[in-house]
Amino acid sequence: MTRQILSTEINMKDRMRVAFINAQRQLASYHKDLELRNLRHEETIHELERTKRKFHLVDDLVDAMLLQEDRQLEVDDRSQQITDVILDLEDQMERKYRDALDASHSRITTLEDVNSCRYPSSPSYEVLLTPDLPIEAKTHGTSRIYAALETYDVKGPKLLGLAQQFARAYRMISEAVARRVGTDRHRIKSVYEVVRLKQGWISIQGFVTFVMIRVLETGGGLGMQAVSKLGSEYVLWETDDVVEISGAEKIVLQGEGTWAGSVVGYKL
Repeated sequence: MTRQILSTEINMKDRMRVAFINAQRQLASYHKDLELRNLRHEETIHELERTKRKFHLVDDLVDAMLLQEDRQLEVDDRSQQITDVILDLEDQMERKYRDALDASHSRITTLEDVNSCRYPSSPSYEVLLTPDLPIEAKTHGTSRIYAALETYDVKGPKLLGLAQQFARAYRMISEAVARRVGTDRHRIKSVYEVVRLKQGWISIQGFVTFVMIRVLETGGGLGMQAVSKLGSEYVLWETDDVVEISGAEKIVLQGEGTWAGSVVGYKL
């Protein structure tokens, strides 16, 4: 009787050992499948990055084409035609980029659903580009923000050329800001406007960084100060008339002059 019980126990242990080996093999196979899906996920991301680089290259080619076209257009029609071409090309590029991004997100989401235990999905964000400054960026005192058309009347095609240049550059700046603060670049929201300012101060509280591009400065003794809780410092313009202001709560304009240019804010 004891020998029969011992034999039964040995048979049960053998069956359990076989079942355990089979389970190990199934688990190894499942891990290989997860690794393969993760590799495809990474390949999809790399393909999207390559697509983005292609779009940036196309942007550069478009700039060169517009420069050549600008030399050939009649002076009276030049500004309006360039504006129409820029807006049309930007719309086309944006639609193509969004389509590619949506398709990639769809493929990535499918893979992440399968691998949710190891690779949880993260929310997607969209970079915002609006024609007006947000409520946080507003003038106080005697400051004025003029309409873009009024500023264009002051400076003409040079200001339009600046808008054309920055329409391409704002994407690269948002990526640099994202790296600086250690976050996803899609969480960086950018706002852009062409303005003309006179005295008073501008509130920029809540912006990670604020870029100002000077096109025109008239009047004597005009100056700017960036003010924060830690103190203030004068805005020192480089030779290319572009300055970046980070960590400030407001910009104070001093003197009797007028500043015209572009302002671009980046915030989370």
